[in-house]
Amino acid sequence: MSDDIHIRPATPDDAPSLSAICLSTADAGQPLDILTTASELPGLLYALPYLHCPGAAALVAHDSEGIVGYAVGSPASPQFYDWMNTHWLPEQRSRFPQAMAGEPADHAWLNRLYQDWHAPEVLDEFPAHLHINLLPRARGKGAGRKLVETLLDHLHALGAEGVHWGVDPRNGNALSFYRKLGFEMRQAEPGCFWFASRLPHA
Repeated sequence: MSDDIHIRPATPDDAPSLSAICLSTADAGQPLDILTTASELPGLLYALPYLHCPGAAALVAHDSEGIVGYAVGSPASPQFYDWMNTHWLPEQRSRFPQAMAGEPADHAWLNRLYQDWHAPEVLDEFPAHLHINLLPRARGKGAGRKLVETLLDHLHALGAEGVHWGVDPRNGNALSFYRKLGFEMRQAEPGCFWFASRLPHA
């Protein structure tokens, strides 16, 4: 990994950076810039909960200019999604009523906010899950590998024996990245390829 990129635990003060990175990579690794009323939702759904949920894990990668990426996850997906459905999502729904949607993309993200969250079928064997996002300036420098490896070690230390995560089939860079790390796709469905690994990962 490049000497000027470092990994550390994330804190609630990092929330604005995580939200910005999530929005800038939310369209299969590319910026999602067509939202009009729901631009906060990618971060609120896929990054910020991990700063608040008991037992969740969150890391950030930073260089001399600031945070360039993050990795978040939970060692126990059923408990995480129970917390999301019971505590996190109701609070966010009070801020974003469905009637406020403007563009079609807003409807899609608001629908995600108003659905109940649950883990995919691969959960039984791989109960932990993760998300990772990097800004373009951090790619190709080893930051992604270090984030994933550090998070996997942390999830395993918390008791997880297997981990899963989803990748948009359009995101060729992410698919290539995970395959280079030795991960295998375990399940495919419209709009998502599910990867999984036993822990510890060799």
